[in-house]
Amino acid sequence: MVYRLTCLICRIVFKLGFRWKVEGRENILKEGPLIVVANHTSVLDGFVLVAAVGRRVTFFSSAHLFKRPVVGWFLKRVGSLQVNSERQVDIKSIKRALQLLANEKAMALFPEGKVSVDGTLKEGNFGAAFLAAKSGAFILPLAIKGAYEALPVGKKILSFSKITVKIGKPFQLTDRKTDRESLNRATQQIMQKLAELLNVSSEDDEGIINCPTHEGAEKDRKSL
Repeated sequence: MVYRLTCLICRIVFKLGFRWKVEGRENILKEGPLIVVANHTSVLDGFVLVAAVGRRVTFFSSAHLFKRPVVGWFLKRVGSLQVNSERQVDIKSIKRALQLLANEKAMALFPEGKVSVDGTLKEGNFGAAFLAAKSGAFILPLAIKGAYEALPVGKKILSFSKITVKIGKPFQLTDRKTDRESLNRATQQIMQKLAELLNVSSEDDEGIINCPTHEGAEKDRKSL
């Protein structure tokens, strides 16, 4: 109930206040396991993604947010998964995400891991690639334009600038190995899809070429 209401309110607010436009809605898979990946330039991004996709998605959210009175209540009601930010790899959360995908649900991730402070596309982490490799789920790239201008990091007052969402075609990884080299290639592929939707050249943003990993991640992956 809370999720559906949030989705409805967001659609109304973005349409009236931000003159938003969504391109590529026909690419959204209505059924089956799905991983939605998007660029991250504003705290508005999660709400924009929810409103654009329509289909219910589950986000990862930092555990400390669940301790905040209003925010924590909201995250629990919409079914967000707690992630322990103090751990390099939160095995429990990853297993829960894989279980949801096995049950043909949809996940939503921001591969960059955190909000881009300057609005540009940064390097991606292995999370989305790993979940896609382990589950075989389709990946749906989604690019958000205008959210940075509306509410960048550090700004408290909204600017009602136009927001555009471009949804690419879903795809599956051909290489489902989870070694570092394979995940690096898969992450580059994901970030390149986002760059293309954003009309950003990979030569202009070196951040999307070299994708980071975490020490000990290989050992943690094998334990799943």
